[in-house]
Amino acid sequence: MSEKENKPEIKDEGEKLSLIDVNVALVMAERDELAVKLSEATDIIEDYKKRLANAEALIEEDSKAVLVTYLADRTTMDKALLSAMDYKDLLNMKKVIDIAQIPAFKSGTPISYEKKKNPRAQLDSMFKDSMAKLKGGNK
Repeated sequence: MSEKENKPEIKDEGEKLSLIDVNVALVMAERDELAVKLSEATDIIEDYKKRLANAEALIEEDSKAVLVTYLADRTTMDKALLSAMDYKDLLNMKKVIDIAQIPAFKSGTPISYEKKKNPRAQLDSMFKDSMAKLKGGNK
């Protein structure tokens, strides 16, 4: 069977127009339904975008707070000044500080750059400690 055999033949011109009008009306109704579904989907997408933006801001604030406390312990900058900085700037500062960190021996003991006492001052402090122990001050 071919397609022409399945289709009913419409002989009257008025019937053809009314059938076209019905098909156009059906297509328009379907288009309106799809437009409503599209607007609902767009609203849902916008809601998810807002939620994503809020979640990203919250994660960035948490990460920023961790960086601020990390950097505050290792720099002379105020926490308020660090908090006002951008997250990427704080990450860059952390990278620089990590690179410039004081090296350690293989044992894990950090190298100290403090100025050592002179030997005379060390002997004096040892003498004072031993004298205090002999006098019974440090039990």
